[in-house]
Amino acid sequence: MRQAATGVRRGESAVNLAARSNPYAKNDVVRVHLDAYLAFARRVINPRYRFGNLLLDMPEVTKAAIFEHDAITPDETLNLYKTFSAELIEVFG
Repeated sequence: MRQAATGVRRGESAVNLAARSNPYAKNDVVRVHLDAYLAFARRVINPRYRFGNLLLDMPEVTKAAIFEHDAITPDETLNLYKTFSAELIEVFG
C-alpha cells in the first residue's frame, strides 16, 4: 500500500488525517481538502464511472499525458485513478 505524501519514512506510520482525534482532522483547511479527495474517490470507484466522467474531472496535466504526450492510454488512466481512489478510501475513508 502506498503511503500518502506525508513525508513518512519506511517503517513509520502515516498521519491518519481521517481520525477525528488527530489534531489535523480538526483543521478546517485539511478537512476540506481531504473530504474533497474522498468525494472524488467515491465517484471514481463507482462501477458506472467511465473515462468520459474522468475526462471532466481530471487535471490538465493528466490530459496532457494522454493527448499530447501519449504517455498513458485512456484505459490505463482510468485504471490508475480507480486504483488510487480505492487506496485513498481504504487509508483515509
